[in-house]
Parts: sequence; structure tokens; C-alpha cells
Amino acid sequence: MQDRKYVVVLLYVDDILIMAEQSSDRKWTTSVLGMTIVKSSIGYMICMKSYIDDTLELYGKILKEYTVPVT
Repeated sequence: MQDRKYVVVLLYVDDILIMAEQSSDRKWTTSVLGMTIVKSSIGYMICMKSYIDDTLELYGKILKEYTVPVT
């Protein structure tokens, strides 16, 4: 019987949990999903810039910066 590897991805609204036996499998999964995960002293930051850029390019929109006042 061949050894099988599994990666489990759980999504709930804006939360994600990726489980795999090998860290390389978790890293591969995040790259496939277009995610960059950076660890800092206060926690983790997840960025999906490549996904956002691809989506904007697909729909022909230009990314603009906006400042929104706090009320």
C-alpha cells in the first residue's frame, strides 16, 4: 500500500486552519491559495496580495488608495 499524505483546510467565514503532517505541505498549500504568512512578535499576518492583484487584473480595475475618515 502506498503512503498517503493529507492536507486539511478548514474555512469558516474569515478564519482558516491548515493542518498537515509536514510543514512543507502547509507552505505548499498556502502558496497554492495565494497566501503569504508572516510571523511577527505580536502574531501572524496573512496577506493575499497575489490573489487580489490577479482578481483586479482579471476585471480590468486599477488599485487605488483611499483614506476613510474615522467617525
